[in-house]
Amino acid sequence: MKKEYKLAVVLLLLFAFGAVLSWAQGKPINQDPADIATPTPTGKSSNSDPETLPVEIITPTHQVLPIFKMGDELKIEEEQKWDGVVVIRTDETPQSYPYSKVISQQYTEKIALITTDQLSFKSERAYLSSVIKSNMPDDGKKTMTTSLEGKTLALESKNYQIISYEKTAPKEAVIISDDYTYVNSLNWFYTCLPGVENAVAIGSSYPIKSNELARVIFKEYYNEKSCVVIGNGVLEEVIKSRKTLSSRILINVKIKQKTKDTESSVELIGFCKLVAGGDNPSLELEIAGPFTITKPSVTHDEKKILSSASGNLKIKSRVTLKK
Repeated sequence: MKKEYKLAVVLLLLFAFGAVLSWAQGKPINQDPADIATPTPTGKSSNSDPETLPVEIITPTHQVLPIFKMGDELKIEEEQKWDGVVVIRTDETPQSYPYSKVISQQYTEKIALITTDQLSFKSERAYLSSVIKSNMPDDGKKTMTTSLEGKTLALESKNYQIISYEKTAPKEAVIISDDYTYVNSLNWFYTCLPGVENAVAIGSSYPIKSNELARVIFKEYYNEKSCVVIGNGVLEEVIKSRKTLSSRILINVKIKQKTKDTESSVELIGFCKLVAGGDNPSLELEIAGPFTITKPSVTHDEKKILSSASGNLKIKSRVTLKK
């Protein structure tokens, strides 16, 4: 009995000694993993330590485009306002005259067919009004309606540009070819927005280089070869709700063009507000800034005459879903 007791004591001492030795070597015996505290790092850390791994910060991006669907009927209101002075310079004292021109349009656009990427669609457009009010040095004050007013057109758009149009009513009415330059409405504001393939983070910018904006501004005086458009848009904010996504974009763009020695420049800054989804989707764009137009000199009665125009240009466009 005493031998068995001594053997038990020896075994117990050996087990205790082994436990102490293992602890001293950092090898716990039969310890619950949940009870093991994370050691304080000393010296060089292992690459596998999650505390030392680089943290990737993912910035959310947003695709900012109006979303229309088949059967939508849109109400569009547009205005382009030039306001300034014309200066005539001869050998005598320069003379200045008021210069203003306002082009306004209201129409509805019913979408008959549209692609899921919003790039292309077919629609029927009915012009409610299309008016030009001007006060020019040579003509004075004048108000006229364009040949689009009261007409209905069938349109086809591809990549945000009108590629074909056909007058459907009234059949006997004629549309003057010069007035077709006003048809590229509705689609042109896409040139101020990021493309369908671009997603933008809040505070980030994207380039605006499309000449479609210049085409809308200069109309029949637009010159593709000499026109240069440089600018950008900055996504300022995005507000999400359960049904809608509202965004605001800051627009900044410069346009220069030279045609037959006539130099034109426009600097525009403004905003675009977009509400997508919900019961009241809408788009509102307003940009404004200084313009200058300098024409080549002409000789009259052996006198050299120089003329130029300068002032402020404001462009407004509003698109809402017709109730």
